[in-house]
Amino acid sequence: MIKRCWLEQTKTAYRTCESVLESAQLHVKNLHQHREYLARLRYGGNCSACLLEPWTHTLPCKHGLCTLCLRACDGKETDGCRIIVNECPVCELSVGSRCIRKFIPPTATLRVLALDGGGVKGLVQLQVLQYLCDEIGLRDTVHISTFFDLMVGSSIGGICALGLGTRKWSLEECRMKFLKFTEQIFAPKSCFGRLLSRFTGGWFAILSNVAKLIFFDSIYDSAPIETILQESFGETSLMIQSDLEHPTRVAVVVNQASTSGPTVFANYNKSRHSKNGAYMWPAMDSLYRSLKIWEVARATSAAPGFWDTITLLGSAYQDGGLSHNNPSAIAISEANVL
Repeated sequence: MIKRCWLEQTKTAYRTCESVLESAQLHVKNLHQHREYLARLRYGGNCSACLLEPWTHTLPCKHGLCTLCLRACDGKETDGCRIIVNECPVCELSVGSRCIRKFIPPTATLRVLALDGGGVKGLVQLQVLQYLCDEIGLRDTVHISTFFDLMVGSSIGGICALGLGTRKWSLEECRMKFLKFTEQIFAPKSCFGRLLSRFTGGWFAILSNVAKLIFFDSIYDSAPIETILQESFGETSLMIQSDLEHPTRVAVVVNQASTSGPTVFANYNKSRHSKNGAYMWPAMDSLYRSLKIWEVARATSAAPGFWDTITLLGSAYQDGGLSHNNPSAIAISEANVL
């Protein structure tokens, strides 16, 4: 009984998908006569072909398409839910045989990884993932991002999610960068400062930090951490990248300094939003498309008192761990609307 019911529902779902896909293919064909006009438009967060759904895939020409229009355009669908796109349906640009985009089948759900903040916990969860990969014997053969469709992180967990998901760091590489961060960001004081602290019983260090908090709102200079993040993620690497075949979805939690409300910066777009309004989702406009990976990493790790806030998209942001040090609730919410 259960098996028969499941089979009927699955067949109905696929028949519906086939019918909708045929309609989308007809629509894309009708776009041909308007390409000269459509190529000049700016579409913001909407699909450039249907204008109804938000884009979920970007092509090298910078046009974004929803999954349905992507499947309906001139291309070849292969095994593993991959599409080799030949040309953009909006501007006629030939994108070549290596433009491959991956989509999630309608009968599947997302595989989600949530990475906590909390300093040393960032190192512990990397070691746990390494242990799991060792146990199944795939640590050196399959990248960790292959197992997940969505990675969500906060604070140091956000930096790890960006590294694993957008830069394809290995777990060992991510661990070594974590240790390098701590060595360079919390660099020891100068010899003069250490001598003064020793002779004053530590009072010099305390008074120095208090003065920094009063006059500069932070104990540490932000320049070293920004330099390290730029070296690690690249100075110009963008959150929204149109040249990647099938990037892992990555979401990072940050806090708006003026309201202490959580905001999610992500390298993907979505068609629906959380109904409870527990966090903000920036508009996917041209300004957002210029957002750099290192800037988001800097925002989610800007712990108050330690580093200054960073201004992105016209607002000041700070450490995402202030509201969601464990981002699992946001991860589940995002998975439900994707």
